[in-house]
Amino acid sequence: MLGRVLTRHGRYSEAKRRLEESYPATAHRYRAHTLIDLGMAQRGDGQIEEAIETFQQGLAITEETGDRPAQSDLLLELGFT
Repeated sequence: MLGRVLTRHGRYSEAKRRLEESYPATAHRYRAHTLIDLGMAQRGDGQIEEAIETFQQGLAITEETGDRPAQSDLLLELGFT
């Protein structure tokens, strides 16, 4: 959650750091949501290729978990990227 707030406030480097630190402890079924936030922070920081890879990784997780809302969000973010 903090990573999302930092991203929305334009603090991309700090957001990326927090999200990357929290990712390993995130339950598998929620990892796609963390990757949405991380990809948005990467995109905001100008790391377009990394953001695309992150969103695609999130899509793979949603295929496994069946998380349609996260899948929709990831596709939307890919469209913005």
